[in-house]
Amino acid sequence: MGFTAAITTLIVVFLLLALAVVWMTTPNRRRPFDLPLVWAHRGLHDETKPENSLAAFCAAAEKGLGSELDVRLTKDGVPVVFHDTNTACMCGVDRTVAETDWAVLRELRLCGTEEHIPLLSEALEALDGAPLLCELKCAADPADCTVCEKTAPLLDAYEGPFVVESFSPYILKWFRENRPDVIRGQLSCDLRHLTSGKRALAFLLGNFFTNFLARPDFLSWNFRDSTFGFRLCRYYGTRIAAWTLRSADEVGQAVEAGASSFIAENFDLSEVFS
Repeated sequence: MGFTAAITTLIVVFLLLALAVVWMTTPNRRRPFDLPLVWAHRGLHDETKPENSLAAFCAAAEKGLGSELDVRLTKDGVPVVFHDTNTACMCGVDRTVAETDWAVLRELRLCGTEEHIPLLSEALEALDGAPLLCELKCAADPADCTVCEKTAPLLDAYEGPFVVESFSPYILKWFRENRPDVIRGQLSCDLRHLTSGKRALAFLLGNFFTNFLARPDFLSWNFRDSTFGFRLCRYYGTRIAAWTLRSADEVGQAVEAGASSFIAENFDLSEVFS
């Protein structure tokens, strides 16, 4: 192969790779939509109102704030609002949510209060039509979308505005195919801290190379991180929701990172977002 042919081949390969990257990372840019300015991270919680509790969601709604919450399934397929895979930290009892029936989990109490682990249906009632950011937790099998099938009918009946987000592109793909009108966000961050066996997955998710599956409308991003894929998506003009902000200074950092919506926790939101 001559020098000219070799250069031509390299240019063609480079262009094909560039096109592949653009195709893989491009989000959904075909529809306008609005995101709330602020969501209260797991509700407006404090020492007496634990995170992801009905009291925290009521407190956020009373202040006119939307809430972010986490949904996962119990062993018997009931959608509950709980962040961790295990109840030890929040309830002081060692139970894996996915391996425990709802009848057992409903007896547990959050952080020594009288608050219980809420059903998603209870949380939606407590939110009373306030804006909702619903994070769907994936099962042990990332391609298992049972949580979507169980959650979507409840969200369909919610009377307030809501969007969904997930680290799993398969969950977002399910909504893309089965609830195409629902606004969906790809959750991610710089995932290089994961174990060596998951480095390929960390690279793909951290750089949004799975966007071709989900075609998310917005990115839900740890504002402290930056990857090539994130910068590329920002160049596309993709909407960014930043998490999790705990001070006014961090709001400024998130704005510099390109965020226009903010998932904030436990500081005086009114002074910053007045």
